[in-house]
Amino acid sequence: DDLFFYDQVLENLLASKKIFYSKELELASLKKVQDFLNGLDYSKYNGEVKAKLVFWCNELKDKLEKIPRKETLSHLSFKTDVTIDFNEGVLSEARRFNPKVYVGEANNREKIKDEFIITIDGERAGEIDDGLSVKKLENGNYLLGVHICDPTGYLDKNGILYDEGYKRTISIYSALGNSPMFPEQYSSNYMSLTQGKRRFATSYYLEITSDGEIILDKCVFKKSVVSVNRKMSYNNFNLLAKSGCEDSRLEDTINNLQEVCNCLGKRVSMDENYRIAHRETPNVSATNIIGSSSGEKIVELAMFATNTTVANYAAKRGIPFIYRAHELDKEYL
Repeated sequence: DDLFFYDQVLENLLASKKIFYSKELELASLKKVQDFLNGLDYSKYNGEVKAKLVFWCNELKDKLEKIPRKETLSHLSFKTDVTIDFNEGVLSEARRFNPKVYVGEANNREKIKDEFIITIDGERAGEIDDGLSVKKLENGNYLLGVHICDPTGYLDKNGILYDEGYKRTISIYSALGNSPMFPEQYSSNYMSLTQGKRRFATSYYLEITSDGEIILDKCVFKKSVVSVNRKMSYNNFNLLAKSGCEDSRLEDTINNLQEVCNCLGKRVSMDENYRIAHRETPNVSATNIIGSSSGEKIVELAMFATNTTVANYAAKRGIPFIYRAHELDKEYL
């Protein structure tokens, strides 16, 4: 692991215009690397360690000699120890996956039946992982429901799909290709809030005043089973928000979400540095929100409200929790 970071540091140093390297220093460094390779006693190492030693030494030589290397997915995978492909055992388990086995888990969750849930995503979105519902309360407040897909509910904690996701930890995106947590056969279906399909979720209910205050004591989080009523794109949402629609429940949901967005907007503003870092261009996974249309603002504010509410809820009750904080480096920007 240290070698990977050393490699990045070395690359920055060699490219720096502030530091001068003499030809003599470069030649001396190359000779040290070559002498190390020539004197390497391969019998001391197993095959994997030998391969890594040779890789890093040759990588170092290329950098010192300023030989350009076009990174490939296999090169990046070997360099970072990130597994791209799934072995056949994991793939076979994904192929034979049967959700009916998890009836017991479904019975332990609250079934959300009387709410109109919509999803709003970009045109290219493959996995739909969050949905929204909303209703006006008699006291004039709004109850915003944020439903996040919970694929772990389908996983046997001792099964190989679970083991694989645990090992990978997170889906990794790069310009060369992706390393997903789970095989596509599983992720595109059971990790997605598919319209008309019952799916496991975690539902977060936030009571919000007309001034945008989130009443923490009235917020409820629950394991749930949900079914999305309408899948929408940002463009579709914005079009119907302007022109209206024949489905009264959908129209009420769109109008109420816009009102909630206006309420939350009274208390939330975007830092200019954040806008520059995250809103200028699409990221490599195409998951960041870069537009400023009504649909995009609603999704962004709903996720922001949910994240901060859960963090506040845990903090005020002394619940052990991992917090994520972002500090923006203006010099880096």
